[in-house]
Amino acid sequence: MIDVFIAETKKLDEQGRVLLPREWRKDMEEVKIINMGDHLVIKPKNKKSLLDIKPVQVDIKSSLDDWDAVKKELMKVSIYLGMCVKF
Repeated sequence: MIDVFIAETKKLDEQGRVLLPREWRKDMEEVKIINMGDHLVIKPKNKKSLLDIKPVQVDIKSSLDDWDAVKKELMKVSIYLGMCVKF
């Protein structure tokens, strides 16, 4: 299998935006823009099924009665694991 990449040069508008060609965004609602230092990578943001999420066990030292402490601990663990947790 051979991967074919299509590159186009685009100008930024006055507000720093770039318009993606219609055929590139026809199946996308949102994209992720990743800054790789000397270049940007634009990837479609895939919607995941709950079945795709892998379970994670976490040893919580805080009491479950103190929900704020539990949230802080979970945030630290999620940052360490490279996950995004929303409360």
